[in-house]
Amino acid sequence: MELVTALESSDPELADEIKRRMFVFEDLVMLDPGALGKLLSQADPGDLALAVKRLPEELAGHLRNVMGEAKYASLKERSDGLGPVRVQDVDGARMRIIQVLKELEEAGEVLVGRQGEMIE
Repeated sequence: MELVTALESSDPELADEIKRRMFVFEDLVMLDPGALGKLLSQADPGDLALAVKRLPEELAGHLRNVMGEAKYASLKERSDGLGPVRVQDVDGARMRIIQVLKELEEAGEVLVGRQGEMIE
């Protein structure tokens, strides 16, 4: 993401195009509940516990709605129990979860919209 930020000053159009084609962890908020539920069931529980560290509230709310309060609270408790972790470990877990999503998309098990576009 830092590369895209740097690119914005020299070539804003290219930076916008890259952003449109990227799917980052925070974009999970765009997934419909069925697709997110499928992803959560396929993702490694350890990666999920790492990935929810310092989660944006909008995404935390979306996860809470899909998982239910009790399951989300259990996930947060597991995450909090990890104590301090390195940012690169959180980023790695998030990348692995996005890879699972890409695999589900390629297998035709979920549809992924980017930058607010949803496919019906």
